[in-house]
Amino acid sequence: MSTRCTIRDARDEASGRGFHLYEDLAENGNCVMLELEGFTFETSVSFASSGDFETRVLLRIPKRWARKLGLIGEEAQTPPDSRKAGADSREIMAGQERELRRAAVGELRQAHDIAVLSGISDEEMLRQLEQWKAEGRIFSVEEEGAEYFPLYALDPQAGYRPYPAMAEVLRIMVQGETWRNRSSLACWFIGANSFLDDLRPQDMFASDPEWLIEAAADAIETERDRRA
Repeated sequence: MSTRCTIRDARDEASGRGFHLYEDLAENGNCVMLELEGFTFETSVSFASSGDFETRVLLRIPKRWARKLGLIGEEAQTPPDSRKAGADSREIMAGQERELRRAAVGELRQAHDIAVLSGISDEEMLRQLEQWKAEGRIFSVEEEGAEYFPLYALDPQAGYRPYPAMAEVLRIMVQGETWRNRSSLACWFIGANSFLDDLRPQDMFASDPEWLIEAAADAIETERDRRA
């Protein structure tokens, strides 16, 4: 004899979706049971600071089924104020991204500027920069029709040739989807980096290139963890 006492039950034979909300009289009476069929779900497991497992289950439930479950009302809609707040938030974030990009480009230089420092012609400097870029030893960012290069990646003690660490950092960073965008990469170089004790990656080429390379690897690992 079944000890289940149905509270709510619904099935859709066409989609194969359904749910059964019931109380099991054989239990202590403090819980109800919910069975779901045919819905997409995601799970993740993490560790709390105590060392215990923390499990998260995400169910994607169409609104009509959520209404049947009583999770939302019949006329549930996003309030206009919430939509406006979301739009304002996105606009603020977009503005911050533009400011960060401008700051990153401000740390870069055009071929002419680097040519002046290195004491060679603009044409020769541009030829070298293009060669180094093709070899994966440097990168550039285009802004308003002009091409900019990271001066901080060039060693003045070696005639403004790329620091060896730059090639390794680029080799690592292209493994991440985010950092294949050169503007994002330029922003990474100028930002305070927690892995580097809040120092900027662009300041590490001469002082501690190995630590810089480790920071690049950490950036890739962090991105992978975020996408997992």
